[in-house]
Amino acid sequence: MITRITSKNRWPLILLALLSYSLGIYRLDSQSLWYDEGVSAYLTRLSLPELTIWTAEDIQPPLYYYLLYFWVRAAGWSEFSLRYASLFFGVLMVPAVWVVAARILGKKAGLLSAFFTATSPLYLWYCREARMYTMLTFFCLLCLRLFLEIRKEGPSLPRLLAWSGLLAAALYTHYFAAFLMVSFAFMALSLLTEKRFKTAIYLLLGEAIAAASYLPWLPFLLKRYRIDVSYWEGTLKLEEALRKTLISFSVGESMLEKQATPIAWAMGCLFLAALLSLAFRQKKALLLLYLYFFIPLISILALAYRSPKFNPRYLMFISPAFLMALSGGLAEISRPRLMALPLLSLILGPFLLSDYNLYFDPAFTKADFRGVARYIREHKKPDEAIILISGHMYPVFSYYYGDEDWAPLPPLRILSTKEVLDFRVGESLNRILEGKSGAWVVLWQDEVVDPNGVVLKLMGKYARPLPVEASFWHVRLRHYSIPPGTYFPSSPAPDFKAEVNFGGKVKLLGYDWDGKNLTLYWQALEPMEKDYQLSFRVTDREGIFWGQIDRRPASYLYPTFRWRAGEFIPGEVELPLPPGAPPGKYRLFLSLYDPQSLQALDVLDAMGAPQGKQAFLGEVEVRELKAFVPGEALPVSPTLDIPLAPEIALRGFSLSSPQAYPGESLTLSFLWETKDKPTHDYTLSLGFEDSTGAMVERRCPPAGEDFPTSLWPPKSVVLGKCLLRIPPSAEEGEAKILLLLPEASWPLAKIWVKGVKRNFSAPTPSLKVGVTFGDVAELLGIDLSPIPAKPGDELKVKLYWKALKETEKSWTVFVHLLGKDGRLIAQDDSVPARGERPTTGWLTGEVVEDQHFMAIPSDISPGLYALEIGLYDGATPGMPRLQVNGKDSLTLEVVEVK
Repeated sequence: MITRITSKNRWPLILLALLSYSLGIYRLDSQSLWYDEGVSAYLTRLSLPELTIWTAEDIQPPLYYYLLYFWVRAAGWSEFSLRYASLFFGVLMVPAVWVVAARILGKKAGLLSAFFTATSPLYLWYCREARMYTMLTFFCLLCLRLFLEIRKEGPSLPRLLAWSGLLAAALYTHYFAAFLMVSFAFMALSLLTEKRFKTAIYLLLGEAIAAASYLPWLPFLLKRYRIDVSYWEGTLKLEEALRKTLISFSVGESMLEKQATPIAWAMGCLFLAALLSLAFRQKKALLLLYLYFFIPLISILALAYRSPKFNPRYLMFISPAFLMALSGGLAEISRPRLMALPLLSLILGPFLLSDYNLYFDPAFTKADFRGVARYIREHKKPDEAIILISGHMYPVFSYYYGDEDWAPLPPLRILSTKEVLDFRVGESLNRILEGKSGAWVVLWQDEVVDPNGVVLKLMGKYARPLPVEASFWHVRLRHYSIPPGTYFPSSPAPDFKAEVNFGGKVKLLGYDWDGKNLTLYWQALEPMEKDYQLSFRVTDREGIFWGQIDRRPASYLYPTFRWRAGEFIPGEVELPLPPGAPPGKYRLFLSLYDPQSLQALDVLDAMGAPQGKQAFLGEVEVRELKAFVPGEALPVSPTLDIPLAPEIALRGFSLSSPQAYPGESLTLSFLWETKDKPTHDYTLSLGFEDSTGAMVERRCPPAGEDFPTSLWPPKSVVLGKCLLRIPPSAEEGEAKILLLLPEASWPLAKIWVKGVKRNFSAPTPSLKVGVTFGDVAELLGIDLSPIPAKPGDELKVKLYWKALKETEKSWTVFVHLLGKDGRLIAQDDSVPARGERPTTGWLTGEVVEDQHFMAIPSDISPGLYALEIGLYDGATPGMPRLQVNGKDSLTLEVVEVK
């Protein structure tokens, strides 16, 4: 006979059921309903036909909601009543697990399984949620119990009807029960090896009846699965999904992942050891547990792989097999009693810790819609509006606040990753806020429907933020005053216009600057398949680099391959300044690039011609010193203590490179610390001494001209930077950088000056030019190779420059290959000699060879093409060019393509 509850085992089971009930009912209604529970509550307020239509348009079948519908009409709509139904099924799981585990693994394992079920953090969590997961798990256990009875006692009509009815009930509770039916089908087929054909056929027939009963619902499921966009597109990270599932089965939902992961891996190892132990003694039990556990696990992960809608709770119905295997293995491998207690503690200890967190650790508080609704009701004026973002939260919000006086944005019933708010929401805001004096904005899952924060940006710019003197777990609340006549535009209106076209794919319209952060306003010109990245660089007016950030141009959750053609997208960027950065004016440069190829998009002019890879955005003023936060990494290591003045000490120093060419500029960084507020404006004196002992002095403000030392606050950290140009005549060898003080010189660093082979002889180029560029250089001639060229060739262009004078400005050479229509078809921009011979290192009369390479397009037609050659200042906004014959470039038709 099947194992039954007898007088001998009744009392332990009653005690365990009471334990489960006590743990589940304790503070059952202490927390707010969260969204999923709010949907459950909302559906119970509909009529049965409306409830059915809703669930048909959703992805969940209706049986749980039908039961809840009738239950709350008897017990009430309180949080306690709504959750009590889940607790009821959770408690019933205790005897159900005992019956199954005792039958296949023995009474000792059955008792352990029931104990683990009563104390499982996973089950206690979902006993306290108005959702179907404990009901589904209980029904699946009843199916397994009935399968064991049919296998033991043989088929009969009542058992067949019960078998098919329970399977159908599981299917109509959650569609993932279908994967457990696959497990039962394999279990039934395994009976064929015992020549029990009739029993196998009956079991399979019951499954067929259950499947047939689900056919009326199947079209709704398939349609919803096909069009469901409540999760982002992509592929499931299998390792992450398995890890989180193992954590869920081991310690539930009430332990932080960092702490839970090693415990889960230990539990996983114990689970595998238990299966191995059962393989030697209870092979039939192992087969049942294996099929019950692994077939749904593998099937659901495979289903979610291409459409990554996955949460470990979807697999909760197979978790009893995990606990039963642990119990069976523990019963087997702990027969030496000395092993029993440590192994039991390994499981029970994390259970109890996680259970404690569930009740007493606020980190595991559910989204507090109850608190938000109460706060709004207590503080809202009659002429203020309520806006819900995302709008699909309205079922749970209306449970606490009521059905009126709020507006959902977007007006969704089911979350959609495709319904993203953009600037067109301004029209909705104008409609919602017409005649209103204020607005309350409730934010939950807004990162999905408003990933770029368009609504908050519009409200912050055109309304007046008001304080909210409370905070709520996992839900944000904002309050705004709406001045009379406020109008929200449906397209961006940047405070600073700066139109830049990046490769004909994206246009930058301009930006806002609030003193700390920039809001960049983009427009997608066409659909994009690549995840373009923004490279954002900050320099001062001397061209000294201060910071860079590489990231997606808008929100991380809104990559460029999700942008829609014509859409306006804001992206907020924090100015990437290090701690101690001084106030002053900073220049902003940006580019967009493909992270796979690292190729940047061309910056196009109004005619569509490329103008380089980087755009100058503008200049912003920072008004405050970037404060150093204790514990934050300093940009320069504090290894020095050199007094510059009584109030100021040099605490650290670094330089951009330990070696340099003559004429090259090094960036020197100084970390200053003030004891008291300085009373004078001090100047920093530096010395450069080359290998021959020749000394050059350089004087500069310690932290820039915009932040003289008299403005430095006391007890602060200040970062200063300045450029030190290596003299063009510096000799090869070791050189010193010195801090020159009135009483002494302090050596700061040693660098190596690279040797340069200089040539003052006239070259013999194949093409003589003899054209001057400003008063800086003369282009003596050009060598081209190959000539004639073929489509697809790499064209080598060697330029011969003659320095007309020494210059402190580094000019960049550009060489463009122009099409027959004058448009650019290939280019190469670089500091002369691939960066090794900057113009700052040229001596008067010196001849410098400068080589460039360009790929000739493979589809180019034969003919004569022009080279465009020039020099520009890449560190100055607008990148001014040197003049040549009254123009800003030299054009020569010298490239023959055959």
